[in-house]
Amino acid sequence: MEKITTDVLIIGGGLAAMTAALEASESPCSILVVSKSKVGNSGATLMAGSNFAGDLLQLEGVGVKFLMSGGRFDIRKPPGHRNARTVFTYNSGFPINIRGKTITEPLKHAIEKKAVRVLDGVLIYNPSICNVIKNK
Repeated sequence: MEKITTDVLIIGGGLAAMTAALEASESPCSILVVSKSKVGNSGATLMAGSNFAGDLLQLEGVGVKFLMSGGRFDIRKPPGHRNARTVFTYNSGFPINIRGKTITEPLKHAIEKKAVRVLDGVLIYNPSICNVIKNK
């Protein structure tokens, strides 16, 4: 078994994990992102349909293309919500079930440029938590 050390361990492969990796990459720390599937190709972000609320300027800075209206973000009301609060990315050419790639692909390229280490196919679990759940 290979032993890997890192200063910052980020678990997951979606928007939150890759954004955390970008932020951490500004420090002198070593960073490792691990994901049970391929980083940028799984999880809730991939299936978000390119409809989400987030730090738009940071995402725009790494290449995420947003729908705009009159030079401003096109903010829409998602189903089941009272107020308009989400934006959509330009998603032409992506099937509806993976339109989140319009978010994850630019982020994946950004963390690759920062030389953040990524390990795909790694499942992390805490056996003591699993035992607590089984015993309930």
